[in-house]
Amino acid sequence: MVTYDTVPMARRKAEFIGERELGGAMWWESSADKEGDESLIANVVDVLGGPDGLDKTENCIEYPESKYENLRAGFPSN
Repeated sequence: MVTYDTVPMARRKAEFIGERELGGAMWWESSADKEGDESLIANVVDVLGGPDGLDKTENCIEYPESKYENLRAGFPSN
């Protein structure tokens, strides 16, 4: 089954995230997001405080025992 959110539903979900101080929102697939006032992503960002309200802390990923070199090295090319 495939379902689609509306702008009001996306905004309500963002309110839920904010009310419960959850870690954030994510999209499985965002290439079909609309632009402007109909953008679900832009509306969620707006409810969560706008671009300046988002946490910009870099990920702290350490897996020194990983079998993958790039993961052990902390993704140096990123």
